[in-house]
Parts: sequence; structure tokens; C-alpha cells
Amino acid sequence: MARQDDPSPILRLPNELLLQIMSLVLMLPRWSALNMTWNEPTSHLAFIAYVKNASALSRVCRRFRPLAVPFLYTHIFGQNPGTFRVLLEKQLMALHDVLARRPMLRRYCRALYLEVCIYPRYFEIARDLITWLTETRVLYWYTREYKDERVWEMFQDAVTRMPDLERISYFAAGPREISKMAKVLATAKSLKEIAFFCPFRSKVGVWDPSYVS
Repeated sequence: MARQDDPSPILRLPNELLLQIMSLVLMLPRWSALNMTWNEPTSHLAFIAYVKNASALSRVCRRFRPLAVPFLYTHIFGQNPGTFRVLLEKQLMALHDVLARRPMLRRYCRALYLEVCIYPRYFEIARDLITWLTETRVLYWYTREYKDERVWEMFQDAVTRMPDLERISYFAAGPREISKMAKVLATAKSLKEIAFFCPFRSKVGVWDPSYVS
């Protein structure tokens, strides 16, 4: 019979096994640019559930916290994951503050969801996120300022700084942006999937990067 002060059996498991269990519990949704449309974002609810569950796991006990916290930062939202609209300034600044104070968390990011605005504070934060989150594999890029050259330059910078980038969903992309895209993406050798979306229209194209020479 177990003593009353004995730890729970799950707490006696090695970290490697606990991490596998957490991964199964969280059921991280498989991202696909092909499924990410602005009008019908099919994975929003799954991502919201993932964030809530990861947060709950991090608060279970001191043993769980260091194992669960990295899951909170694998997907970083510069947008509201429920509406994919830009976060309120207070929320965005809180996210920025955590990543500024705890740079060790930046390496966990694998997917970055970003709305780029030209308002100075939002623009500065977006630039910092791109600079910090260099191990990102998936970039969901949304902007209403797609004709602004500063936004286009920031996108180029993001692709350059993320050498392991595999998937991009770009909204909004006008004809000029799509025609300019080849020069940027030609250097992104790790890309596997790219989807473009235009204002007032649904998805307008999926580009197979293997055709980029």
C-alpha cells in the first residue's frame, strides 16, 4: 500500500515519457496552408483549445511546469487565434515583454501568426518577433498594408532570418507581390508549401517551391 506522502505514479515517470503524454493530451493540430483561409479558418478552435490546455498543464504542479511551458510557445500569435485579427496593444505588448525578458523561450517557436500593421508600436513589435523567432517553421502573414514597401521589406527579412521555414500563408497578396515573391523565395530552400490569398477573394494560388530555381 502506497504511503500517503508518496508522489503520484505519474510524477515518477521520466521526463521523456511525460513529454510524450503531454503531446498526446494536447493533440497539436497539423498545420496546412492549404486549409488556412481568411474567411473559413478551420483550425482556429483547435488552436484555441491547444493553448488553453497547454496553459492548464503548466499550472498542474512544479514538476509539470518546465515541461509544459515550451508547448505554450510553439505557436506564437501576434493575432487573436479566435478571429485572426491583430491583438489589442496591451496583449501584444505583454507577449513582447515575456519574450524580451525570457529569450530562452524564443527557441520553442515553430509557427508564427502575424498581422503586420504600419502603426509604429505594432510595426516595431512585429519586427522584433521576426528577429527573435528564427527557428520558425510556419509563417502565417497577414497585412492590410500589402502595398506598403516597408511591409514587403519586413516579409523579405522574415524569410531571410528563418532558414528552416517550411510553410507560408500570405494574405493579402496583390499581383505585384506575387510577381516579386520568386526573388525572395528562391533563397528559401526549405520551403515545402506556400499559399497566397488576395483581398475580397478566396485563395488564389498554391505555389510548389520545387519550381523555383
